[in-house]
Amino acid sequence: MKSVTRKEKIEYLIITVLLMILVAEGFAIRDIRVENREQQEATVSERVYLKHNTKSYDVPFYMWIDGTGDADRIHKLESIVSVIKETDPEMYKTFVNTGWHFVLTDKQLGENKKAKTKTVGQCNSATKCLYILDVNGKVVWHEFAHFIDNIKGISETKVFKKAHESEWMETTDAYDLLTINTATSNEYFAEMYAYFRINGIVSDDTCPMTKEVFRKLFNNE
Repeated sequence: MKSVTRKEKIEYLIITVLLMILVAEGFAIRDIRVENREQQEATVSERVYLKHNTKSYDVPFYMWIDGTGDADRIHKLESIVSVIKETDPEMYKTFVNTGWHFVLTDKQLGENKKAKTKTVGQCNSATKCLYILDVNGKVVWHEFAHFIDNIKGISETKVFKKAHESEWMETTDAYDLLTINTATSNEYFAEMYAYFRINGIVSDDTCPMTKEVFRKLFNNE
C-alpha cells in the first residue's frame, strides 16, 4: 500500500478547509436570502397597491376595491376593521389566514322590494368576500358575523335556533332593529353579534337565551 507523503497530507488538509469554508458561505448566503424573503413578505403582507380604473390605491392586504375607491371610505373601513382585529383577534386571524377579504364597493348589491330596503353589505362564502357598500360599524360587524357563522355554524345549532324562535320578535322591538335582519336565524345571529359588539351585552331582561349564546361565544367557551 502506497504511503501518503507529508506534502500530500497538507494538500488534503488545505482542500478540506477550503470545502468547509465554501459550505459555510453557502449556508450563510441561504440564511440571508431566507431572512430577506421573510422581511419582504412581512412588508408586503401589511399593505398592497391595487390598480383599478387606471388608479392605484394603497390599502391593507385584506381589502379589495370594486368601484371608485374613495380615500375617505377606505380609511373608514380600515379603522373599523382595526377595531375588529383588536376585539376578536382569533377570528380576524382566521379571516386573513383562510383568504377572506373585505371588498369596498360602490355598486348596488340588491334590494328587498317587500321591505323596501337596499342591501348595504353582503357575505359571499363562494368568493370568500364581505362586500361593503355602506361603510359603518354596524354593517361591517354584521357581515363579519356572517363570516364567523360560516366558520362555526352557530345559527344552525339547536340552542340558537330555539333562542331565535323564542326571542327574535321581542328583541327586534326592544332594540329597534329591522325585521329583515332578524327574521331568520342566520340574519338574527349576524345582527345580534353586531349589536352586542358595538353596545356590549345589555343588562336587561330582553333575549336571555340569545345573550347566553353570545356570552359563551365572546368568552371562547
